Amino acid sequence: MKLYAASVSEGQSALAQAMHMTVETGQGGDASCVGFTTDQTVADGPLSDLLSTVSYATAVGAWDAPAGSTTTTYKFSWDLPATADNSTQDTTVSADFVFEAQSV
Repeated sequence: MKLYAASVSEGQSALAQAMHMTVETGQGGDASCVGFTTDQTVADGPLSDLLSTVSYATAVGAWDAPAGSTTTTYKFSWDLPATADNSTQDTTVSADFVFEAQSV
């Protein structure tokens, strides 16, 4: 299974370039991610980088589910560093994230 962005609006805005985004796969955790343990970091950098992945071909991550019944948890974390300049004020960015599995 891979992850990519869709319906991106203002994906290269100052806000998207300044905001730091981390996406991890792992196990466990509640709605606040308490108890989450990371198996793999699939994205770690400016949000604009993740928003440039707009299809399965350019998607991040590559979780291959083993045979049988299994699950994985995705954890999205973001922050706007204190060093972000004034150009991020009054700007927006939005996107949907798509999880897609294809048979091999």
